[in-house]
Amino acid sequence: MAIFVYSSKYLINDDKISIVKYLVCIFLSASIHISSLFYLIFILLKVKNNSIKKFLKLYTFFLAISFVFIVLLNNNQIPFIDNLLKIFDMEMYYVYFNTKVDFGFIIPVFYYLASIYLLKKSLSILRKSEYYGGKEEKFVNLVLGMHIISIILFPLFLVNLQFLRFYRSLAILKYSVFALTDLSIKRKTKLRYSYNIQVALFVVINFVMELILQDRFTRVFIPIFDNNLLFK
Repeated sequence: MAIFVYSSKYLINDDKISIVKYLVCIFLSASIHISSLFYLIFILLKVKNNSIKKFLKLYTFFLAISFVFIVLLNNNQIPFIDNLLKIFDMEMYYVYFNTKVDFGFIIPVFYYLASIYLLKKSLSILRKSEYYGGKEEKFVNLVLGMHIISIILFPLFLVNLQFLRFYRSLAILKYSVFALTDLSIKRKTKLRYSYNIQVALFVVINFVMELILQDRFTRVFIPIFDNNLLFK
């Protein structure tokens, strides 16, 4: 994740060598964990033609929604996933696909929609700010684009919520946008209070869904203290 976050700056730059640098970083990250190859999809954000960009967004949305219905009709299972994993000699990853999610699907849906809303609001605020310019707007557009294109992950959330890790890898970039936006708003204004309250609510609700509804509090948080050698 750290390598991906570091490499994301190359997607903002306009020079062609930046794409090469981004690819090198992603393949380096994939040498540690193969799931990092997913981040190659963000190269699509480098397309400058607006009509092509619009087409890619609509096509990605259509593909994701279509695949969601296919998975739902197949009892929350991805068709032929076992055969595909065998072809690529990746049977070890079948454990992530041999499950299914019911109402837990609400968690990534909320996370996705709330993130898009806050990022769009951040972009709107930054565009009106007198403190920041094009560079900051490019960064926010990049992070927003990453979240929009990540809708392609939705079918996987019907199978296993472990795939939420891809969204979490975008969290540092997203919270950087929130911090940048907060600094761009004049102090002691209704807009700043309103914006920060919305961000705080997002963080609290996300905390509740991640740690309590998914029972991560007892499985992840408490063992940090119970099984920590420093406390024994």
